[in-house]
Amino acid sequence: MQSTLDAAEGKRHRETKINFDRTQKKAASVERDLLASGKIVKSSEVEIPACVHDLVGGLFTLRTMHLEPGQSGTIPMSDGKKSVAVKVEAQEWEEIKTKAGSFKTLRYEAFVFQ
Repeated sequence: MQSTLDAAEGKRHRETKINFDRTQKKAASVERDLLASGKIVKSSEVEIPACVHDLVGGLFTLRTMHLEPGQSGTIPMSDGKKSVAVKVEAQEWEEIKTKAGSFKTLRYEAFVFQ
């Protein structure tokens, strides 16, 4: 599995690719400077558990956990530089009002890369 992040900030434009190798239990990250002909800026490799998620996949997994207020769970995540078990706590129900209407939502707090 591979995850790609294309980030443009001010005069910087970087692309980070993370390759997840579940059989070897490793994640390899390569960051390139796209303004300098793709020159490698940083690279790293970390060990990962077999069921690790990238950041976006971890957020999707959170939606499937169905936590109630006061409950918590953990999601193994990696950004290619670190690998951690992210703790997620369901805090309380809130009502959010927008132009599209009112929505009952559950507020979560995530403890990521502490």
